[in-house]
Amino acid sequence: MDSLTQLVLGASVGEAVLGKRIGNKAVLWGGIAGTIPDLDVFLNRFYPEIDALFVHRDFSHSIFFPFIVAPLLGYLLTRFYPTVGMKAWTLLFFWSIFTHPLLDLFTGYGTGLLVPFYDYRFQLDTIFIIDPAYTLPLFLSILIILFYKRDTMKRRVFHLTGLVLAHLYLAFTIVNKIQFHKIVNRNISDQGIISQRFMTAPAPLNNFLWWALVETEEEFLVGYYSFYDRSPSIRFQSILKNHNKLESLPDSKDIMTLIRFTKGYYSVENDENGLIFNDLRFGIISGWFDLSNDSIFSFSILNNNNQVDVRRRSVSRNTSREDFNQLITRIKGI
Repeated sequence: MDSLTQLVLGASVGEAVLGKRIGNKAVLWGGIAGTIPDLDVFLNRFYPEIDALFVHRDFSHSIFFPFIVAPLLGYLLTRFYPTVGMKAWTLLFFWSIFTHPLLDLFTGYGTGLLVPFYDYRFQLDTIFIIDPAYTLPLFLSILIILFYKRDTMKRRVFHLTGLVLAHLYLAFTIVNKIQFHKIVNRNISDQGIISQRFMTAPAPLNNFLWWALVETEEEFLVGYYSFYDRSPSIRFQSILKNHNKLESLPDSKDIMTLIRFTKGYYSVENDENGLIFNDLRFGIISGWFDLSNDSIFSFSILNNNNQVDVRRRSVSRNTSREDFNQLITRIKGI
């Protein structure tokens, strides 16, 4: 999830662990702890560009990470606040850090929960990386409780209300994904599509509009569906896989890394200078439904004298008001 969401989740967890004892200090340090796993982005500069794709959400997002970091931070904070005790501080840091990758698991980038023992990237794809419906209850509850004393009933009620509302919504996203999976399976069957597999994910900023990426032998099929649509039928658009275009290239560690990163959900197309490799799992930059637009993760592949050069393409990430209006209109259903 985005940094603000992880901060307020960590703050809320900190309040749950130590708020009754130390009040707003628990909110502050819980919020700081909740952002610690994402500090791994600063390590990117020390890795080659393609390898850096696996740096984010690696060991810092493993369930083993807080077992190492929490006692160290607990010991450090005990030096500044000795009356609280190391055990209490360790618990605050442990749970505030531990819940970070658990929440990230529900998004689509992939989270290395079992690193270093197993490097598979887990993802549930039930919620978009920025979703106000999850973040706002936590944010508002944290904002409100700052103005109440640590031992008041109103503080506990507002805090609990924010936690419950946010995670009821998270449960709601799981239900939506299950329902959409059924709809996609029905459409694959009704339309006679010979599918090898498919993935589903919510469209940006909401959980009512979803999209599916269906893999066949020669192509990927992309289709959108809103739970406000009048018909359960999905109209798919085609993206040719063109995976065979990579076969003429020399063996390349970077290309193998990209294929692993995309979990096989990629397409290849010709470019005036070589090839373009598109990761299809995260959709497109703008226009939402215009598949000719750039993918969020797009790479150029050049073959220079049998030396493969792979670089991330510099694409515009700007979205217009028209893009946003188009998204809202599609969420309302057709």
